[in-house]
Order: sequence, then structure tokens, then C-alpha cells
Amino acid sequence: MYRFRTPILFSSAFLFAFFILSVELTYLFRLWSGSSLEIPWLSFCYSQIRDQVWLHLGMKLLILLAVIYTFWQWMVRSWQQWSATRRMIRRLYPIPANMLPPRVRQAGIGSVFGLEDSLPAAFTLGLIRPKIVVTSGLLKVLNEEELEAVLHHEAFHQKHRDPLKMWIVQTLARSMQYLPVIGELVRSYRLLRELMADQFVIQKMGSSHALGSAILKMVKKRQEMTWMKMGMTVAHFTSSLDVRILRLLDSGYRVRFIWVGRKALLFSGLFLVIIGMASCTLS
Repeated sequence: MYRFRTPILFSSAFLFAFFILSVELTYLFRLWSGSSLEIPWLSFCYSQIRDQVWLHLGMKLLILLAVIYTFWQWMVRSWQQWSATRRMIRRLYPIPANMLPPRVRQAGIGSVFGLEDSLPAAFTLGLIRPKIVVTSGLLKVLNEEELEAVLHHEAFHQKHRDPLKMWIVQTLARSMQYLPVIGELVRSYRLLRELMADQFVIQKMGSSHALGSAILKMVKKRQEMTWMKMGMTVAHFTSSLDVRILRLLDSGYRVRFIWVGRKALLFSGLFLVIIGMASCTLS
């Protein structure tokens, strides 16, 4: 149902961000080299504003700040992800297969790692080699069937390398907050991935009962997870809870995806105009 939408959302967010970064880098090169490009619409733009010196300077400063902000945020977010993931991995321990309930062992999910934490949580961690992680608190509150549902959900994220994909698009969105359209696409993409993981669980188990029960138990103790404050991207079991619960309770519930809001389009379009005008002032 959602299989074809997620590649479109991911590609749209990535390619749009890549296009803007390319324009910004081209702007920097032209600013440094003093060269110009003969592009019709830029030439027209320049002819309209060439006498407004302060407008030229203001736009150049704005685009330069945007470039600096983008690359600074990208470096900071990358460092935060690497350091936070490294710290978290040090706290993990492999859970022996014989320590897992028989039903979970028979499901053939693979390696599962544990984390000593009283909060019930499950997530998939790691960009290159994603690991399924469950907390000691989770093992205490879920029964075998519910735990199997949670692990199938995380196995979907692990198989499709969702932590890496989410890190890429989320870092782009946070590095280019002046283009809110990217953030809108990323939010829709994340929701779709969670719904696809839920659907995978239902196909595996033949029912949504165990999954819904696990979610409700975790909602009762829902808190802001400590690792979510570290700047680390993970595929988290309790993401997008409201929509997922409605979808599980009513299989006919239609999820309305707001791909791009009007405000996001307006501000993003305004910035694109500024980029074009700033670029043409180098002619």
C-alpha cells in the first residue's frame, strides 16, 4: 500500500536538498572566482534589481549565511550521531538466544541486544550494521506474543536499513531548516516507514492484536527517552503513535498525508527566489 510512496518521498527530499546545495556551492564558486553564468531568467532578474546596491548586499549575505549554516549543521549533526551511537553501543549486551522466550526464538528474528534501562523501549540502532535493541524494562512488561510483534517491527527497520535512511533525510532537513518543505517530506516519510513496519508485523503474525497491545502498554509509561536527546537517529518503536494506533484499531482508517503544507511551500519558494536573485547579482 505504501511501498511506492516511500521511495518517492525519500527521493524528493534528497534530490531537492541536493539541488539547493548544488546551487549554493555554485554561488560560492562564482563569488570566489568572479565568473558569471548566462542563464536567461537570472539575467532578467538582474536587469530588474541591478541598481539596488543594498538589496544586492543583503541577498549575498543571506545566501552566504545559509551556506555556512547548512554545512555547520551537517558537521555538528554527523558528529552527534557518531558519538551518541558509539556511547550507546558500549552499553549494549547480546541477549543469548536461550534467554529469549521460545516463541521469539522460533520466529527466527536473529540477534537481539539488551540495554539496562527501566523504561520499556525498543529501537534499531546503527547506520552500517543496524542492531535490534530492547531495554530490560520492555522485557518485564511484555508477554511473549507482544515481544515477538515488537521484534518483527524492528526487524523490518533493520532489514531495510531505516536508521541510515532516516539519518540522511533528517540531517538534511535539520541542516536546511530555511527550506521547511524538506522537513514536511521527511515527517511523511517517517510515518510511512512506521506504518509499513506495522503492516509487516500483521502479515507475519496474522493479527494486529499483539502489536496493538504492546503499543498500549508502552504508551502508559511513555516518557521522553534519554537517548533521543543525544542527537542520535534511531528507528524507534514508539514513533508516530497516534496515527499508528488509529490504523490498528480501524483497518479501514485512511491516513491523510500532508506532503507539503502551504506555509512550507511559501517559505521554501521565497528562499528559492532569493537564491536566484543572489546568484544573478554576481553577473
